[in-house]
This record gives sequence, structure tokens and C-alpha cells, in this order.
Amino acid sequence: DGVILLSLEQLQGAIVYPDRFYNTAYHAYAESMLATNPEINQGLIPEDWSLVKSISEWDKETIDLQTGLPNVSAKVAVVVLFFSMPEKFITIAPELYGTLKGVFKMDA
Repeated sequence: DGVILLSLEQLQGAIVYPDRFYNTAYHAYAESMLATNPEINQGLIPEDWSLVKSISEWDKETIDLQTGLPNVSAKVAVVVLFFSMPEKFITIAPELYGTLKGVFKMDA
């Protein structure tokens, strides 16, 4: 258990303009899920910045700047985009989208 602090100002931008701002709430959720579920973190989600850029047009440096965190994992960013940009995600990576729907139990 732990505490997660989020900037409402940063989060509000991501909710209103998901194509312009990286969603820090989904980021915190993704980090937590990957840290506490090693079976998810072992090969299901690629560490692939080219996929992140294809979906969001954001590179690693842009996401690092938006989060204020150094060395954001591409795996975390992939999960964030799964939730925040589902239409783009399913168009670019439909197989991975289906896998993540199962991982996050969204088929129920």
C-alpha cells in the first residue's frame, strides 16, 4: 500500500484534451499494476517507444517532460494509451489491444 499524489491541473488537461496531454492518473495506475503483477510485466506489454509514438505522436522526452519523471517506461506509456486513446490504439495495434482487454478484464 502507498500514497499516490497527482496534479489536478495536469490531470484536467489530460481528461479534457487526451490528444494533447499525457494522463498521469492512468500512469500511476499502470505503474502500480505492473509493479504488483509480475505476470503482466513479463512479456505481455512491449517496451516499445515506436509504438507509443505511433499511437500518440509523443516520444519519450515529451512524456518525461509531461510527467516530470525521468526514464518513464514505454510499458507504462503503452498501458496509459490503451486507456486514454483506445480508438487510435486499436487501429495501430489491434492484437495488443485485445490482449490488454483480457489482462484488464474488460471482456466481462
